[in-house]
Amino acid sequence: MAGRQARAGAGVYDASKWAVNAFSESLRQEVTARGVRVSLGELGAVATELTDHITNPASREGVEKMYNSIRAIQAEDIARIIVNVITQPAHLAIRDPCSPRPGRVVATATCRSTPLAQLTGTRRQ
Repeated sequence: MAGRQARAGAGVYDASKWAVNAFSESLRQEVTARGVRVSLGELGAVATELTDHITNPASREGVEKMYNSIRAIQAEDIARIIVNVITQPAHLAIRDPCSPRPGRVVATATCRSTPLAQLTGTRRQ
């Protein structure tokens, strides 16, 4: 959730996440009318090799403790989210597929094909 919450000692990391959030929203607004959908999943703690790259012992311990106290998101979870986003009707653009907040699905201009259809060479009705 670094793109939504700033934390002491993580300023550069958090700033990079805020930048991705702003860029994704700007891009979404620019290309939606062309039938391109942009979604940004703010997933939270994902099971990765992150802790292997933390050199500060106290920071590493804190992150490991956090991961041990939760059920981290797995690659399969992310794959299901992506499939859900790309299989929505062409007139829907999902800003944040992981957000529990209402109003995160926005209607877009009707498109002849979806990005998935463009990739696979198929058309959706």
